Amino acid sequence: LTARHPNLASPTVAWLNHFGIDFTRRSFSDKRFRFWRDMGLNRAFAFHDGIAFVDGAPKGPVLKALLDFVVHTPKRAVAIDDRIKHVNGFVETF
Repeated sequence: LTARHPNLASPTVAWLNHFGIDFTRRSFSDKRFRFWRDMGLNRAFAFHDGIAFVDGAPKGPVLKALLDFVVHTPKRAVAIDDRIKHVNGFVETF
């Protein structure tokens, strides 16, 4: 999950692939992400190669809605971010 705009999906995936990072192996199946409209956020959204691009939306609530939508409850999660507010957003949400 990234706060980047969906327009940056292709270069972001290419950059990650350059370093051997590939989220498609453990990604959700291709589903229609209706939950995004249901959240009422006026932001762009795309799910590309296992990465949700959320255009600056709050990451904790978006991840919870995404996991609820795909009916998946992970045993554990790791939040890594360059801004502590996003890590705290995960902690507060879960």
